[in-house]
Amino acid sequence: MHEMETQTGGPACGGDAFRGGFLREGRRGCPGGRGEPEIDPEEGALNTNTQKLMLYFANEDYSMLVGETAEVETPMSSRVEYSILQALIYGPRTTGMEFHAIINPQTQVIRVEEEEGALSITLSKEFLDWGFLSEPNLSAEQMNRIKQLAVYSIVNSVVEGSACRRGQILVDKEETRSGQRIARSEVGMIGNGLLEPLGRDSECMLSGQNVLGNIFE
Repeated sequence: MHEMETQTGGPACGGDAFRGGFLREGRRGCPGGRGEPEIDPEEGALNTNTQKLMLYFANEDYSMLVGETAEVETPMSSRVEYSILQALIYGPRTTGMEFHAIINPQTQVIRVEEEEGALSITLSKEFLDWGFLSEPNLSAEQMNRIKQLAVYSIVNSVVEGSACRRGQILVDKEETRSGQRIARSEVGMIGNGLLEPLGRDSECMLSGQNVLGNIFE
């Protein structure tokens, strides 16, 4: 079992860097930050692995996922899945209305580990707090859709960017740094019971086929 546990989470210092992984075109380190030493770019390049990854965010009307390509650097001592999660929390690099972050930016990645054929991802309780959304007057149906997309933005990005085929999302509701399984209803999904490990879902991704399907529905 491979495990990665974080010390802190969320975007680093409001800049372009991620704890656990860095956008290639972003800043490396946060000079003057709290306990954040400035990282020598040449030294960092020797200790990181750079990959071009597809990260999924919400589209303009929060109805589908759209992919944004980003070069992400992962420290050799870390996991690429951790870097993917931090990049998703940070939000899209593309400016404009076509990409929207759908994960609370205060969310922390508590733990990432492989368990029983799936990648177990433990997030802080902020993941289930949707108060950060700025869209006014969202209906219950729209909120459920956003919650579903938040889950699949993680699962689709991680599955495409790593060797893992399924993702299990857990939430540290009691702040004990151990994750608990969440109800399907907590993330806008139909049916009773707890959220199971999920595989990549192409139906929620914006594509030519999906666009035509929506037009003729």
